[in-house]
Amino acid sequence: MNKCIWLARLLNSHPQGMTRAAILEAWRDEDDQQRPMAPSTFYDNCQYLATRFGIQVERKGNLYRLQAGAGAETNSIFRIIGQDSTPESTLNMPGSATPDDATPGARWLPLMVTAVMERRRMVMTYAPPGKEAYDTWLCPYVVKQIHGLCYVVGHSSHHGALRTFALDRITALNLQGGTFRRTAEGTVKGWFADSFGAFGGPGLRPERLVVRATTPRMAAYLRQRPLHPSQQPLSGDACRFALHMAVTPDLVGQMLAFGPDLCVEEPQALKNEIGRRAAAIAALAGE
Repeated sequence: MNKCIWLARLLNSHPQGMTRAAILEAWRDEDDQQRPMAPSTFYDNCQYLATRFGIQVERKGNLYRLQAGAGAETNSIFRIIGQDSTPESTLNMPGSATPDDATPGARWLPLMVTAVMERRRMVMTYAPPGKEAYDTWLCPYVVKQIHGLCYVVGHSSHHGALRTFALDRITALNLQGGTFRRTAEGTVKGWFADSFGAFGGPGLRPERLVVRATTPRMAAYLRQRPLHPSQQPLSGDACRFALHMAVTPDLVGQMLAFGPDLCVEEPQALKNEIGRRAAAIAALAGE
C-alpha cells in the first residue's frame, strides 16, 4: 500500500493521536519483511500529505494526529483515505456513487489521487462553462479543495502549459499507462500562495490590501477566519487588517458577499471595482 495514503488512513482511524513510535511499528503489518517504518519516511510522508492534498499532520506533545479541517473542505479526501481506492471502477462512470455527494466533482477524487501519487498520465474530457468540451492529456501534480470545490493543477496537452481544472467540469477520465516526470515541481508548490480561491499560478501579482470591518461581528470573524495567510491586524485598530495577495475575481466576489460589513480601503482599483459592481446590483434591484 502507498505509505502516504496508509499514514493518512491510520491517523484518521486514531483521532486521539498516536506516538511516532506506535506509527512506525504499525507499518510492520504492511511491510513484506515486517520492518517498521523509518523515521525519515514518516516525516517525508507527512510533508507529502500537506503539499499534495492539504492534509496537515499536527503534533501535540508526543502525539501526532490529522489536523481538523474546514468541514467540506476535507471531508472528501478523508473519505478517500478511509476506504479502498479502486480506480478501474470509476473510469467513465459519471453516474457512479461519489465519495461525498455534497462536494461537486468528488467522484473523480479516488482516480485523481491515484494519478497524483503514482505520477500517472490521464486522458480527460473537460467542459468549461459556456464552451465546447475538449479532450486533453493531463499530468496531474496537486489535488486541492477550495471553498468546498475540488481542483487539480496539472500540465495539459491542450494548452501546452500548467492549468487549474475544476473536477466538477470533468465528464470523463481515464488513467493511462506509464508515468511522467514532475518537471514543474517548484512552480506548482506556490500555485495558490497569493490567491484567495481557485485562481492561481505564477502570473498572479500580489499587492497590499487594507480592509476594515464595520461591525464587531465581522472583526471577530476575520480574526477567527483570515482571508489569507498573510492577513495581519493593523496596530492600534482591532477592525483593520492588511493583506498581501492578488486581486482575483473570486476575491472580488467574496468582498461583495460581505456587503456593508466590510470596507475595502486599499487598493483604489479594488475599491472602484467593488463600487461599480455594487452600483450595478443596486440598479438591478431597483428595476
